[in-house]
Amino acid sequence: MLKTIKDCGYSVSKQFGIVTIVYITWILSSLRVLKFDFSVILALFSLLALSLLTLKRVKFSRGIILQEVLFVSTFFISLTYLMHKPEIYFAYSEDFMDFAFLKSILRSDYFPPQDPWFAGENLSYYFGHLIAAILIKISGVEAEAGYNLAVAAFFSIAVQSAFGIGYNLSGRKLHGLATAVLTCFTGFVSGLFQLLAYVTGTGIFNYKPFNGGLTDWLLLFDFSSATRIIPHTINFYPFFTFLQGDMHAHFTSIPFQLAFTGICLAIYQRFNVISFASALAFALFFIGINTWDFPAYLILLIATAYLATKNRMFLIPGVAITMAFLYSLLNGYIGFVDERTNAVDFLQIFAVFTFITLAYLAGIKLRMAVILLSITTIGFLLNFQLAFLLALIVLLLQNRKKEAEFPAILALTAMLLLIFCELFYIDDAYEEPYERMNTVMKVYMEVWLLWGVSSAFFLTRLRKAAKAISVILIAASLIHPFASAVSMPNKAFMGETEELTLNGMKWLEECKPEEYRAIRWLENKSGVVLEAPGEAYRYSSRVSTFTGLPTVIGWVSHEVMWGRGWDAVNESVRDVDSIYLNAPKDLVEKYKIRYIFVGEVEKKRYGKIRLDECEWLRKAYEDCGVVVYEVLEN
Repeated sequence: MLKTIKDCGYSVSKQFGIVTIVYITWILSSLRVLKFDFSVILALFSLLALSLLTLKRVKFSRGIILQEVLFVSTFFISLTYLMHKPEIYFAYSEDFMDFAFLKSILRSDYFPPQDPWFAGENLSYYFGHLIAAILIKISGVEAEAGYNLAVAAFFSIAVQSAFGIGYNLSGRKLHGLATAVLTCFTGFVSGLFQLLAYVTGTGIFNYKPFNGGLTDWLLLFDFSSATRIIPHTINFYPFFTFLQGDMHAHFTSIPFQLAFTGICLAIYQRFNVISFASALAFALFFIGINTWDFPAYLILLIATAYLATKNRMFLIPGVAITMAFLYSLLNGYIGFVDERTNAVDFLQIFAVFTFITLAYLAGIKLRMAVILLSITTIGFLLNFQLAFLLALIVLLLQNRKKEAEFPAILALTAMLLLIFCELFYIDDAYEEPYERMNTVMKVYMEVWLLWGVSSAFFLTRLRKAAKAISVILIAASLIHPFASAVSMPNKAFMGETEELTLNGMKWLEECKPEEYRAIRWLENKSGVVLEAPGEAYRYSSRVSTFTGLPTVIGWVSHEVMWGRGWDAVNESVRDVDSIYLNAPKDLVEKYKIRYIFVGEVEKKRYGKIRLDECEWLRKAYEDCGVVVYEVLEN
């Protein structure tokens, strides 16, 4: 299917295998044909059979061997980093949510799994966590270590795929390495401004000077400020999401976004119906792993197919997408942006890609470039980035070089996504002034990958002077990733163990041993467990998180974002408070509660809790002030 590209699709083979296993497992378990355990085994045997049929056709060239070396070395380096920062932690990350999803899936016989933070409801998107759960089932490791192993695997597969795209575009290994670096390792140039603020002792933009030595600056580096470069939004780049260790949708989808880009390259080089149908099935996978990616990559697939065939039939889906957009706009699912991105903030994020792309295009059409760059400059001065983005689109459309056609498609798609973010936002649970927060966070990750791949190609075609400046900018963009990698493990939020481990629960065992032991006791139980309502990014909802048992209400704000609605969520909070304060049995029966957990969080929220007086409860566990009550059946 992908034999037209240089590595015959080897760089995306891991993702194809994962998608195959997930589809088979999910379908069989969702239809209740087989339990989760058995469906995984059947999926593995099916994949093995397919692999044996194609193995003899694979020629292990130097490029493929280099890919595996890159994958294995990245994987072990990633594990080394994660052994210094293994915590499945609640502050400044989504670890608690992601691990709760993972544990709920591992507990499930059939799909969909239960929502561990809203008893009685199911999870709606969980494919990224399902991938990790399958890997844990196959390997037999404990979930708290498997979580970190999966994070390392996602990132390493992404690096291999990025290399493969560059290698397949030009046949040059150096181009493959450049693609891997630009997409997976570079970051925002904001790190340069933070370094300059330290060196000069003067604040630059929003970055304050630091008093102390260089080592202290690195260890105490303010890595989180870069996530809020654009006001009222969240800004990430791929390497930063890996450093955080979140198994969140925008991270787990990265290797699949890159794989899909590689598949589109194969379709562009030689179109056939089987490849297109397979790509379409692959695109549907985005709905389950990160729904935001589906429209962008569907557009990329249609554009690629049209360019490869010049068949106007592929314009029909484009019309359908336009109609869907207009419907969403008219019905309030998409809103108009009031607050746009200013020039300084935009360039802090995309300076490297911007310069490389402009330098490449200027070398093709110098006269046109001068005119359009003048428009761009005026646009930036007037704080109107749309002028710059439109100028880039016009320049890209002027490209007539066949070898640059596919990179131009990627860059054009990225520009259109950026324009979307400047004009519109997807209406979700966030209100003003944060209405575009999710839109920018999700879409900018797609932009980073698409523009990064195209910029790597443009970089290899630059003249010496432009290439030298690009290398300097790339070096500047590596400051923030490097400093963050040094700082994050040093900023242990609760305790610190000298033992190198992948055990994400080690911090809990050391810092809160009494709660750790109670949670471990509950792991082998079943039913709804009651704990205090959760507060996002606080030590809360820890019982449901680490056991996978459903609780009445977990992190409140997250459940609202997932569409539960404030009325339902607030009702759950009131009911939980009432149970701890007054112990009405009817509410316990309403939520089918089996266990009631009384620990540090509950005592802090409710004061003295008098559940001992309830005849329908018994103390099932007690240790150092932590009590677990069991609801008696009769």
